[in-house]
Amino acid sequence: IPCYRYEREEFWRSRRCDGTEMVEIQLDTYTTETISAHRKIREKLGSELKASKEEKQAAELSLSSFEILGREFQTLADEYCRLRQEIDVKTWAMKELTQNNDA
Repeated sequence: IPCYRYEREEFWRSRRCDGTEMVEIQLDTYTTETISAHRKIREKLGSELKASKEEKQAAELSLSSFEILGREFQTLADEYCRLRQEIDVKTWAMKELTQNNDA
């Protein structure tokens, strides 16, 4: 266990040096305003990524609940989509006919 502890401490010490070096490089390369802007952008992208992951997880959960319903449900869902499209086409046609009739 002492060897493991030593390796872990060395790892974190090297990570701190890497972090210190990163800050030095940033300060040499960018203005403080630019660094601040980059941090804000990173935070925003991070929160958007988190939200996207949560949405994906919810969609996967929803999909798995549909998959549990089996083949019969898939057939019903396909028929529903087909009927929905047919209704949309007929609604559009009726609207076009009504507009042409009024003209």
